[in-house]
Amino acid sequence: MSSSFLSLQNYNVSRPLIAITLILAIGLVALFGKLGRKDEEDTKGTEPPEVKSRMPLFGHLIGMLKGQVGYFQTLSSKYPLYSGFTLKIFAARIYVICEPSLIQAAYRNTKAFDFTTFVVDSSKRAFNIGEDGMKIIRGETSPDYDPKGPFLNGNNGTSYLNENHRLMVEYLGPGGSLLELNKGVLGSVADILNKLDQNSEKVSLYRWMRDTLTLATSASLYGPHDPGPIVRTESFLCAEWIFHILLHSMLSLLLEYRMNLEYLILIYSFGLLDTLPPNL
Repeated sequence: MSSSFLSLQNYNVSRPLIAITLILAIGLVALFGKLGRKDEEDTKGTEPPEVKSRMPLFGHLIGMLKGQVGYFQTLSSKYPLYSGFTLKIFAARIYVICEPSLIQAAYRNTKAFDFTTFVVDSSKRAFNIGEDGMKIIRGETSPDYDPKGPFLNGNNGTSYLNENHRLMVEYLGPGGSLLELNKGVLGSVADILNKLDQNSEKVSLYRWMRDTLTLATSASLYGPHDPGPIVRTESFLCAEWIFHILLHSMLSLLLEYRMNLEYLILIYSFGLLDTLPPNL
């Protein structure tokens, strides 16, 4: 202890400064501990069980930054009996829901969860849409739009966002339309596979699968309106996949909804969250 203190003195660290630092550190630890105990008393029994981190305050935040979605998978595997759990980061709460039935219940709880605002705001940031474009998405260019009315009330509630979601549910949901799209994708993949014997060059398996599935999906979705030459360029394919990877990473970390109690909530559904709630 004395040698360490002498070494600190060699670096011109005064005793008062050391004392002040220790007092501040002890005070912060005591303050956070008191707030944490008070918080637990106020919320005990009203939220999912808490999963604590080995590193106080910053542990979960570091885990999300490093592991992204994989961090929640790790926690869920560690606590398989939890249908949902709470992560505390400073004064905020992150609720992770793993049970599909609870996720659907959260979708129906429109008074507590503001999904629509999240979708609109995230679309603006993710796709860099200007204000004129956002007015179209929100239905504000419709003659019947009421600025004082409910959100997305233009076009009698059939704004671009709502109409786009309706079409996605109609054509990408289970049924004949989705079957036709799948047939189109498989047909395009089959055509590409049949041409493999005509090419003796070595290819990257990952890049080949990436390009093949992208082109096949594009041809099936757009049909006669497929952009064709634009999509087939290497630069476009690389840019598209980079965009999707970064977008997925961003949404994995920023998929937060604000509740009436000003808590932050993140719903993680092992892939089920790609289905938007019916009111969008």
